[in-house]
Amino acid sequence: MVSDLYRLNTRTKVPATMRWSQLRVQIEALFDPALKLQLHCTAQRGEDGASIGRYWFVLNKENIWDEPQRISRMLVEGSPNSDASIMGAIIREYLGLSREALLEYLHPDDRWGLVEVLQAADRRIGKRRLPAMKSRFSCRAALRILEQRLCEHDFYPD
Repeated sequence: MVSDLYRLNTRTKVPATMRWSQLRVQIEALFDPALKLQLHCTAQRGEDGASIGRYWFVLNKENIWDEPQRISRMLVEGSPNSDASIMGAIIREYLGLSREALLEYLHPDDRWGLVEVLQAADRRIGKRRLPAMKSRFSCRAALRILEQRLCEHDFYPD
């Protein structure tokens, strides 16, 4: 039986088995162009041969968000790799959201602040909404991105 995480999301029409390079291009296309933000993903093999997925965001050449952060310990212990699958599913679901649904979107399995980071970087969310988002967010990486966007917009008003 195929896991729900790997099926086609019929609501958003985003294929669950999209290659990482295609997924990365699509999600980074949503980022505010003034941001120097990149999303990376890799898989590392543990001693038992199991693969541990890792996602991280780089803002202005600085790593601001890294999950799982304790990857070396996880590789030794051979922890299961469900986190990376969930993160990939969150990203795919986020890609299919309408502009109206962006601000209200929450994912029940997001314990890392990934949705907040994506929302903070999303160019579809305009500069007037950024200050209100700042008070809602708890993820430090998302707050750094918001600060960067607010500074950029102060210097380059529409």
